[in-house]
Amino acid sequence: VLGTVDQAAAAAALTYEAYRDTPHMMYFLRHDQNDALSLRFQAPHGWDLTAVEPHLHILPMGGTAGDAIFDGQYAWCSARGRAPLGPLSTWTPFRLVVPLIGADQYQERVVSLGIITPPSHAAFASANLLVHIRRPGAADAADTYAGGKADGTAGANIGLLFVDCHYRLTKLGSSGLRG
Repeated sequence: VLGTVDQAAAAAALTYEAYRDTPHMMYFLRHDQNDALSLRFQAPHGWDLTAVEPHLHILPMGGTAGDAIFDGQYAWCSARGRAPLGPLSTWTPFRLVVPLIGADQYQERVVSLGIITPPSHAAFASANLLVHIRRPGAADAADTYAGGKADGTAGANIGLLFVDCHYRLTKLGSSGLRG
């Protein structure tokens, strides 16, 4: 399932510019600022209710080796589960270290946020997984993937193709419309 993406504003906004020398526009995460995204995935009818795997599809642009750092939090909510969406202290934190090498330049890479098991209140069709993810390039010295992008803003060295969430399917469709 594809997720909806909202990016942060001001200094945490992603860089939007052309990919290399093409007219194709895309978003880029920078190594010299703290870029952030808020994602929403709605579980489809017929998912098996046991686990999902959200992930980013990226294009490394720097042509050098280093680690890209991603961190954030996630939480579940569901109208059928009757549990409130809690404050940040109830969200589950994560931190990812993504090693990249020069040969990864311009090659699509998948960055998994891991296998996530929903809590019992979210094990329903149409449950929602909310994810806040950040590349803390300016705030985290461990983010060493700093090679400059050749075209456009040099520091915007990871292209974001899209985000999606894998799940297991047990049946197709829904049981019907509510009137």
